Amino acid sequence: MIIDSKSVATINAKTVQFGRYGALFIKEGGQLVYNGKPFEVTMMKTIKAASKETNEKSAYGGWYTISSPVNEPDIRTKTNLVTPLVYPYNFDLLLYDEPHHTWGSFNGNSSLFTSDVLENGRGYLYRNGSDLTVQYTGDIVTEDVSCYVTCTDDDDNKLQG
Repeated sequence: MIIDSKSVATINAKTVQFGRYGALFIKEGGQLVYNGKPFEVTMMKTIKAASKETNEKSAYGGWYTISSPVNEPDIRTKTNLVTPLVYPYNFDLLLYDEPHHTWGSFNGNSSLFTSDVLENGRGYLYRNGSDLTVQYTGDIVTEDVSCYVTCTDDDDNKLQG
């Protein structure tokens, strides 16, 4: 089953099960309304390549803010964000460490990435050298996600959230 962009699907059931080859794909802009037990979906978002065109207005063009729409997927096995994971890297995946006002890079072996899991509620910066439909596979999040901003004194950076 595919939920296309600008489409809304509502599932009125406590559980959802697919057969051996069944799956649910939700494309960028598509919406699913569901309050039952979590089940596996694949979410898709289009990312345009960071290129000369995206960099003309700024040396830092081509970046997207992303967060996980599924429950804590493994970056290496449940997403296609790392393309490839050998030097020279074709992507950048960054997280901001609020208390220390520092950016950490996934492909730079940063100590800020303490696991290969995208945390629920955390935002990341991402860019890729090629056009890509990013895919996240995992259980949909059906519970509220609480996030906390810990940065209280940072005159140089105003990125919070």
